[in-house]
Amino acid sequence: MVDEWLTRVAQMGPKSAYLTTDAEDNDRVNRFYQRVGWTLAGSYRTPQDRVMNVYEIAVRRE
Repeated sequence: MVDEWLTRVAQMGPKSAYLTTDAEDNDRVNRFYQRVGWTLAGSYRTPQDRVMNVYEIAVRRE
C-alpha cells in the first residue's frame, strides 16, 4: 500500500513527502513508518500540547 501511494505521489512531481503522527504512546506506528522507509525529520508540540513527529521520504521517480 505504501509503495502504491509513493508511485502515485511520484506522478504528481514532488521530490519528497512528509507526514506527522503522535510521538508519545505511539511506538508501533512510529516503528512502522521507519521500517517502510520514512526518516524522522523532527518533532514539534501542538497548541493542545501534543508532541508530534514529522517524517520525510524521498519520492523516487521512475
